[in-house]
Amino acid sequence: MSEKNHYQIAIIGGGILGCSIAYLLSYNLNPGTRILLIEQEALPAFHASSRNTGKVHAPFLYDPSKRKMFAKSASIGFEMLSDYCQSRHLPFIKDGVLEVATDENGIDHLHKYIQWGYSNGLGQHELKFLDKQDVAALEPNVRCTGAIHCSKDASVNYGEITRSLLTDARNLGCEVMFGTKVVSVNSADHSYFEKGSESLQQGPLPQQDQQKIGLRVLRSPKISETGLPADVPQGSLPDINTEANAIRSATPRQGLSVINLSADYLINVAGGAALHLAHSMGLAKGYSALHFRGEYWVAPPSFRDLTKMSIYSVPRYPEYPFLDPHWVVRIDGRREVGPNAVLVSGPFAYNWNQNVRLILPKILQSVRDTGRVGLISLFTDKKFVTLAVHELRSSLSKRVMINRAKRFLPALDPSQFTKRGTSGIRSSLVDINGTFVPDIYIVRDENSVHMLNYNSPGATGALPVAALIVDGIIKHGTFRSSARSDSGKNAGSTKDLGPVTKWDIHQISDSLTEGIPSRT
Repeated sequence: MSEKNHYQIAIIGGGILGCSIAYLLSYNLNPGTRILLIEQEALPAFHASSRNTGKVHAPFLYDPSKRKMFAKSASIGFEMLSDYCQSRHLPFIKDGVLEVATDENGIDHLHKYIQWGYSNGLGQHELKFLDKQDVAALEPNVRCTGAIHCSKDASVNYGEITRSLLTDARNLGCEVMFGTKVVSVNSADHSYFEKGSESLQQGPLPQQDQQKIGLRVLRSPKISETGLPADVPQGSLPDINTEANAIRSATPRQGLSVINLSADYLINVAGGAALHLAHSMGLAKGYSALHFRGEYWVAPPSFRDLTKMSIYSVPRYPEYPFLDPHWVVRIDGRREVGPNAVLVSGPFAYNWNQNVRLILPKILQSVRDTGRVGLISLFTDKKFVTLAVHELRSSLSKRVMINRAKRFLPALDPSQFTKRGTSGIRSSLVDINGTFVPDIYIVRDENSVHMLNYNSPGATGALPVAALIVDGIIKHGTFRSSARSDSGKNAGSTKDLGPVTKWDIHQISDSLTEGIPSRT
């Protein structure tokens, strides 16, 4: 294979975690280390990294006994994101959040959340209980029996942050392929081909490459090196949904370029598609993934001054991924109600027609692929099925959706909501017992690492989790780290490298994993 198509490290996935890894890797490894980020869409942050509430979450909702790594990553990530946004002149508004209880039963949950928050590092000045009179004084339009006010909560634009991280990574030498779909993976032990792409089979990798990972990709000729369609001027924001769908569902017959690549090490942070890739490499076979679409309704301007901050309500069933819709105050001033959590057929199932047609076959295929009973157990759980149906109702009926937020904001009028917001899809990992995996879940083998459970507060914790993964790769011993000092590899650079020059990834990794048994 041509040396120009060989990389030391290949990253699959251009969301905020993939771009954070690219940034930290490119700085912390020796100059000349060839790093490639592969993204199937025409731009980075096309999916969950741009389709979220834009909140930098404080870790008071995360049980430190079950979601310890998520909690730690949110705590460390808050400061890292603040530093990064300040360095890159990106907005970071520390606006706070209210978590409200709408009945007496919810009050007990609030006190539990306060203890979790303190255990996860929040100070008493940052997290306080408010009775309903205190709430009325702070937010007069909110009705509840009590609330938590967390002042350490912020708003950002994660899409902008992701694009900035990737720009920084490229300035440090990372290469990028947009509009590029991985259709086969070959290693010494496994060979995988995307269904419909068997015609790309060209025999095993050459003998000298047996210890490497071979990747065959389909690349769109319409996507430029900047990540925009080639006929779209730089700086514009095109509607790329049609092009993106074409790439995702592409076959060799559609005239896309077939490229053979190889890498010494693979980082799989492909979001909702990550588990499928891990399965193809013989990993995590006992796990399944379910995908939930979060939908929003945009509030009309007349509701803009209803509250100063975002309002969340106590989730009734926290063991399931069904959070009641929030009142979201976005960084650009929009107010929205959402998200719900509608079960869908896959990580890109934004289209209702596609979802209705594929949901059952996808679930059955997942059961067959894993050979496990986890999903069967889950779908015989009456509470889960009931909640899933309730979420579907909130998707089909605007009134049902808005009324869920009307419980704590009685001034809301569903008839005045006329515009849907941008939906996003969250992927949740299910174990052999039909239980949702509560915390970050990573698996590794000798030549790869795979992030398999990474949902909210994933964007908040992306930078420290990237440090964890990069630190693990350096400790792996195959790649040498660079000297991180003024006399190091970047001493002569005229580019502003940002706070990466101050971050000690080894210390961040140790802080993130302190007290957490290794499950990777």
